[in-house]
Amino acid sequence: MPPARALASFLAAAREAMPGFRWVEPQKLHVTLRFLGYLEQTMVARLVTELSRIRAEPFELGVSGLGKFGGSGLARVVWLGVGRGAQPLIELAAQVEDACRLAGLPPSDRQFRAHLTLARARDRRGAQLPELPPVPAVEPWPVREVVLFQSRPGASGANYVPVFSLPLGVAQPRTSQRASTAPAKA
Repeated sequence: MPPARALASFLAAAREAMPGFRWVEPQKLHVTLRFLGYLEQTMVARLVTELSRIRAEPFELGVSGLGKFGGSGLARVVWLGVGRGAQPLIELAAQVEDACRLAGLPPSDRQFRAHLTLARARDRRGAQLPELPPVPAVEPWPVREVVLFQSRPGASGANYVPVFSLPLGVAQPRTSQRASTAPAKA
């Protein structure tokens, strides 16, 4: 999990400087390896089977500079890039994509770009990106698992409920009780 504490004051200052964006709560920071959308429970079960076959070793992840997605000078998404650990993360994302295809999902329509999403523009077209406070130095952190989350809309943004966890470097994955009781939107 990214170091929420190290980024909390930065996110608070950025939220104040840029009210035209919805900022991620520090404890909800994550790297998305593959966005899935709504999945029927049978597809979730097939996906969990395929994800459980992934084999990767733990590694460290470190962030680099700020970036944005969007064109015409407008930002739709503000993110932190990944520096340290980018290659193992790219390889892990490729294994997740393969697992999705083997489970029967269509190929992703987006190329994987290693980043931590910090904010999304409230306007779908995007918004001007003003000067942001400097990003604090963030120590690299260990990546020890891949988690399939179900996202549930809430008053303060999405709530992420773990459905399946795959420890890296360990043969046996853990499956949540929720995996067999509810459709997933990951």
